Amino acid sequence: MNILQGDWVSRPLGSYRLQLVASPDYLASHGTPTTPSDLANHACLHHKFPSTGKLEPWPLKTVDGKPDQESSSVMVCNTSSALLDVALAGLGIASLPDFMVRQSIEQGKLISILDAHIEHEGTFRPVWPSSKHLAPKVRVFIDFMVETLFRS
Repeated sequence: MNILQGDWVSRPLGSYRLQLVASPDYLASHGTPTTPSDLANHACLHHKFPSTGKLEPWPLKTVDGKPDQESSSVMVCNTSSALLDVALAGLGIASLPDFMVRQSIEQGKLISILDAHIEHEGTFRPVWPSSKHLAPKVRVFIDFMVETLFRS
């Protein structure tokens, strides 16, 4: 556990990777990209941060500090769940956290692509007010997150 500024507490719950995913139908119709430069010929679905209005960069490896490939947007969503729905509907390729797409990949509804070109890994850290005793509902939520999102 880490104490943050202002008496807030944070705890790392688990690591995640961003993955580029598309539906089997989309890939059957448009082909499967084998290099980041192939993305220029695909429908790229992007996430926009609602708080800043900026597009989330895709997790492609960089060359000299620049993205390996700048992808163009055909659709922009401001929530990851909407982005997942659009990818499942076969409308393009999306960048989403592995914990969001794991089940869809296991069920064959999505296919992960360009894995060798991805370099993003992050840590999921909830933040809550510091107190002597952790509220039971916070404890239950944290346990749920660990069991559900970060299972092996």
